[in-house]
This record gives sequence, structure tokens and C-alpha cells, in this order.
Amino acid sequence: MRNLYLLFISSFMMINAYSQNYLINFTGYGVTNVVNNVQVQNLTQNTTITLNGNDILQLGSLGINDIADKKGIMIYPNPMTNEAEISFFIKVSGEVDLTINDISGKIVLISHNILKQGWHKYKIGGLNKGIYFINIKGIDFIYTNKIISINSIDEHPFIEHKNDITASNQKSTSSTIFMSYSIGDRLLFKGISGNYSTIITDIPNSNKTISFNFISCTDADNNNYPIVQIANQFWMAENLKTTKYNNGNTIGTTNPINKDISNELSPKYQWLYNDNQSNIEYGRLYTWYAVTDNRNVCPIGWHLPSSNELDNLAGNIGGVLTAGKKLKEVGIFHWMGSNLESTNEYGFTALPGGIRFFDGSFNTIMFYGEWWSSTTDPDYINYAYGRSISYNQNNLLNNSMDKKYGRSVRCLKD
Repeated sequence: MRNLYLLFISSFMMINAYSQNYLINFTGYGVTNVVNNVQVQNLTQNTTITLNGNDILQLGSLGINDIADKKGIMIYPNPMTNEAEISFFIKVSGEVDLTINDISGKIVLISHNILKQGWHKYKIGGLNKGIYFINIKGIDFIYTNKIISINSIDEHPFIEHKNDITASNQKSTSSTIFMSYSIGDRLLFKGISGNYSTIITDIPNSNKTISFNFISCTDADNNNYPIVQIANQFWMAENLKTTKYNNGNTIGTTNPINKDISNELSPKYQWLYNDNQSNIEYGRLYTWYAVTDNRNVCPIGWHLPSSNELDNLAGNIGGVLTAGKKLKEVGIFHWMGSNLESTNEYGFTALPGGIRFFDGSFNTIMFYGEWWSSTTDPDYINYAYGRSISYNQNNLLNNSMDKKYGRSVRCLKD
């Protein structure tokens, strides 16, 4: 039996030798310092959770830290060597018993305290190598958890109640939300504060605070856009969908939707792809003449990027040969099935909104993303530069198209 136990411990430790648990807090600055919600997407595992802005995100392996209710209790580090800290929240003041049992059920440590409502922290140490079970029982709760000790030195086990965790270092109304995480996973954090939202990507390797810089990005239709910072540029993280210029004037559309505009001199139009409302998540398609009108289609304080500014975007993320896959949304929900190499590692979340040709036909939604720049092609006065991303390629293509085509728009902060 002992040999089987040692074999289990050895195998478990080999599998989880590089596992770790990290605690992530959130804060905001800019136009507001309040974080209402945070959407977290594990881009590597393709999983998503949503937290309240004052919650604490616990990242770790379910194999090591299998929290029963995923809330109210933290153990760090886990596995432990000499010492670890146990933190938990109680809603009602009163008696609290904390016991630690070894794998055979024997009580190794026990603590009995009268605790006030709020967060509390215990320090434990001296546990011999093995698996232990933690039970915390109060008036209206029972927390259970598991901790692994990899301590190779025989010591005397101890437990002590360190302190009540005050609001200065812990949010008293927060919960601890668990998310499965392996070292090296890339996470996308979308912080939301009312009408403002900001995206940050990160590969956590320690406890940390994610700080969202909230910036206004609202168009004339009152659509609010998430923003993302890439190097020194701030980009909209969604395609433009406004039907109005900033002065309130309407951007026209054709009637019928498939009207041929090839004979118009400088048509200023916008369209919803195939006039299908379900396609609004891809944004709208605009002629170049519409998006370069001095009434401005972009939110106040934002503009249509030049070709040079799009070159800078590609240069900031490693060059055009791999920029496409780094900018594309992960997965095949919006992109066709060959999009499996996309990483969205900067949070740009490029979507394939397709194109409208001047003859009135729509094409390539879910296959190609097409975006205008403000720069005219010097060799063809009726053409302008833009960028394209394909569903089955990793590059960001610099191309020139007829200004009467309908393409997507991403605005850049002034």
C-alpha cells in the first residue's frame, strides 16, 4: 500500500512539476478607475469566464488546486515546500474550525478561532511530503480543498492565524474565481466600465494586477468600441458599424442593396453585408469616399489610419509575414476552418467582414478581412491602399482597390 502511495505521489509530482497558481487583481485608470466586469479568454485553451471587476482571478491547475465551490478560498503556493498561505472569506462572524488531514484521514493540524466577517489569512508549514486535505467550517459555510507538499525535510507542522485581511490589501466584497491555466497560456482580458472597454493580453507568470486604460471610443450612433494598445498605437478592437458622420449626417446606402454604383463619380455609401442584421458583428462596409469625408466616420478623437500607420502596426508585431495570424480572432466561429493557426496575441481580434464590389455583389465574408487606409494609390487615382487578411494565410497583405468597393474600417486614436 505504501509503495502504491509513493508511486502515486511520484507520478502526480512529475505531471504537475511545473504547475503554479497565480492571483490576478484588476484596476482601471483613464476616464474612469472603476472596473465593472472582466471577460477573460484563455486563447490557448479556448475557454472564457466573466468576473466582477472586484473579483480575484485564481489561475491554476485543477489537478492540483481542485476548489469545491471555486469561490472564497485561496492557497498559495500550491504545491508548497516549507510554507503556504490560506486565505478565505466569511460572511458571518463566529467560530471557525480549520483542520488539515493527511491522505489516511489523520488530523495533522487544527485551529479554532472566533473570526469577524471578512477575509482571513492563515500560514501553515512543516508538512511532510504528501497530499493533504483542508477543511474550513464556519457558521454558514464549509470550504474544502487539497494541497500538495513537496517538502523533503522532516519538520514540525504548524498553523497560525496571521491577520484579518483589510481593505487595503484585499477587496472585502470580492470573490475568488478559479480558471484552469497552464504555464505559458496566453490570456485575453477585456475590462468593462460602463460604456468603456479595454483589451489587454498577457501570459501571467506571477501574482499581478491588470490595469485597464479606459479611453472613450463612441461613434455618432452611440456604438461603443473596445480599444487595444499595440506598442504606441491605440486601435479599435472591433470593426466600425456607424451609419452616421460625427456631425450627425447620415451616411447613405443604396436602394436596392445590390445597386451597381460603377458609374458614380465619388459614391459615399455604407452597407450591412447582404443587408442581413446578423452580420452586424462584422461591422459595416464603406466606400473609400465615405470614410475619407471630412465629417469623419470615426469616433471623435479617432481617425482612419494611413497606409504608413498600418505599416507601423505590422512592424510593431513582427512584420507582415506573420501579422495576419497574430491579429485574427482565435478559432473558427467567425473565420472559416483553416484559421487554426491564428493567435490574436495582441487582442486586435480581426474579423472577416468580406467586401462589396461596385457592381453590387457581396463576397468573402468569413474568408477575408478587408480594411481601408486613407492613402490613395499614386499610380491609380481611383484606387486606394488597404490591408487584407485571409482565412488560410498568416500574412497581412498590402493591396490597392477601387475606391467604390465596400471595405471594413478600424479607427486609430489621434
